[in-house]
Amino acid sequence: HLGTFGKWAAIIANLIILYGLLIAYLTGGTTIISELAGLPSYLEKYVMLALFLIITGLTVMGLHIIRRCNALMIILMWVSFVIIVVIAECQGCKCDH
Repeated sequence: HLGTFGKWAAIIANLIILYGLLIAYLTGGTTIISELAGLPSYLEKYVMLALFLIITGLTVMGLHIIRRCNALMIILMWVSFVIIVVIAECQGCKCDH
């Protein structure tokens, strides 16, 4: 056991890592949404706020809604993966000719 100091050091380290992940996902998601929607850069902060509120709302609503949305998110992830593969394949076809 690491004792009280070790426990608090682990908690602080976890909080720093989770904060970094939160910022990374929010900024990445904001950039993707803004680029896909063709929004100007000054609206990105509002997109980030909306994304944060949606994710926080889903989390606050409880595990039941998250479990129901999880299947939808996995389906969307696979659909987006297939779209990316198709786009990459089409780009490869254009480069060959």
